[in-house]
Amino acid sequence: SRDQSIPTTSNEDDNCVAAPSPFHVLVAQSEAVLSKVAGFPISRGALACGVVPNDRTEQWLDEHLSRKLQSSSSVSLRVLALDGICDTANLGSMVRTASAFGVDAVILSKDCCDAWYRRAIRVSMGHVFLIPVVRVENLAAFLGKWRH
Repeated sequence: SRDQSIPTTSNEDDNCVAAPSPFHVLVAQSEAVLSKVAGFPISRGALACGVVPNDRTEQWLDEHLSRKLQSSSSVSLRVLALDGICDTANLGSMVRTASAFGVDAVILSKDCCDAWYRRAIRVSMGHVFLIPVVRVENLAAFLGKWRH
């Protein structure tokens, strides 16, 4: 099993605090300390790090959507299928909007940018953690399989 902890040091000068796995939140009084840890300029007072779900496969999505259909009185599902999105800010915004409209899943083509990129997460305002986002090998084939 891979150790998923992030080594952090805490001393009086840095005043850092780290949370246990799977999420780590680092709070420091100095933006310089956070910037050094992140490797890029941080202008807020906190930095968070989490584990990207790696179990979200096409099979997982099939099972998830099947469970949604069985447990719902509705006879339809709402998915947002995105093909070839290359701007992480646009992707984050679409995930946030999909979540607001109660979409059951966001499906990405293999050539979409990463929904777990820091900019996509920030623009999604955390909604990427609330709605399943799954990358599929062949978007048209996957959607064709679910067409009723």
